[in-house]
Amino acid sequence: MPQEERRGFHPEGEGVRLRTLLPLFEVSQALMSEVKLDRLFGLIVNVVQQETKADRVSLMLLDGLSQQLSIEAAVGLPPEVAATARATVGQGIAGSVAQTGQALVLNGILQHEWEQEGQAITSAICVPLKVKGSVIGVLNSSNVTREGNFGEGDLDMMFVLAGQAAIAIENARLFEELRAKQADLEQLLAELLKAQEEERQRISTEIHDSVAQLMVSASYHTQSSSALLSQSKFERARDEAEQATRIIGRCVKELRGIVTELYPPALSELGLLGALQENVEYFRRETGTSCRILNTDLPPQLSPVQDMVIYRVVQEALNNVRKHAQATDTEISLDCDEGRLVIEIWDNGRGFDAPAAGGSRPASGGVGLLTMRSRAQMLGGDLRVESRPEGGTRVVLTIPRSSPDNLSRDRKESREDPSSVGGGSP
Repeated sequence: MPQEERRGFHPEGEGVRLRTLLPLFEVSQALMSEVKLDRLFGLIVNVVQQETKADRVSLMLLDGLSQQLSIEAAVGLPPEVAATARATVGQGIAGSVAQTGQALVLNGILQHEWEQEGQAITSAICVPLKVKGSVIGVLNSSNVTREGNFGEGDLDMMFVLAGQAAIAIENARLFEELRAKQADLEQLLAELLKAQEEERQRISTEIHDSVAQLMVSASYHTQSSSALLSQSKFERARDEAEQATRIIGRCVKELRGIVTELYPPALSELGLLGALQENVEYFRRETGTSCRILNTDLPPQLSPVQDMVIYRVVQEALNNVRKHAQATDTEISLDCDEGRLVIEIWDNGRGFDAPAAGGSRPASGGVGLLTMRSRAQMLGGDLRVESRPEGGTRVVLTIPRSSPDNLSRDRKESREDPSSVGGGSP
């Protein structure tokens, strides 16, 4: 039967620690300088094998959802074992160490955890990888040819290496997350710049094709009216002036539409709910489609950016219903759930294949759903579209109740009002 030892304090281990400080410092530098996870995993198992002189070394990481350990890198193990071996938390040697967070030293002929391992194992050490007290994986060393048992010095060495490896893995993970977020941010900024340029071009085209042409026409009529007046042709001069007045009226209407696209005056005059209700009434009159706001469970104070994003998403969703859905019923829901703002727009129209379309319809008018998703991400939220052919469409906007924009405003209000506590949104 193999002998089992659990981690304890032994004075003789202090000598080992002192003798290995310098090489371990060099090892630590090597591990901390590697930020590519795949290369880091390989470096860890090679360092452990070199320092412990073990025949086999494997690095296993824990999947928090499945509660299973899988081998990320190994030396000395059969390839089929390294590629397929799994250990469930609480089962087997590695699973037990992951569950208890306690290291194991096993000496004597051991039963294999995986059938494909081949030769008999004569001794093994299994040490947990911990970050901030939580187990993220295990580090295994075992012998199949080496004579003698693993001693306290080997266990000390494994503990030090496991601690360094866990920190290096966590740093590399954080670096990869940061790099991914930076890439997302760069893509987001590129999309926003493109959307801004497209919006400027659209506004320029609208002004040129509508307002500018109308103003030219009105100018011609006023010039004609002036010429007729000089000839005492008063009736015809009045007709020309009236025509110019009608054209100017159309021009004012066109300008109001363009201004509303840039920033809806109703948001300032009526607030978010009033502006949405006005949009819904207009949608009903124009399309004859039933449309209603089911609930309005939102905080009383939202930031201007939050108001604008919510308004634009609802506006764009209704525009798509108007142009594409052929719906007879539409519902809008505004809710606050566990610190999140959740806005849903549903219609019973013909729908579309959302997975095949990448989860969004092609944008049509305004800045489109793509830019709405980007704006939601800027507030720390997301926008998703759920749809299927003949099954209707649901647009769901989710943003934090205290977005970055809102938090900045709250901090400013807190500084201006010494009596306020916490500085958070109600």
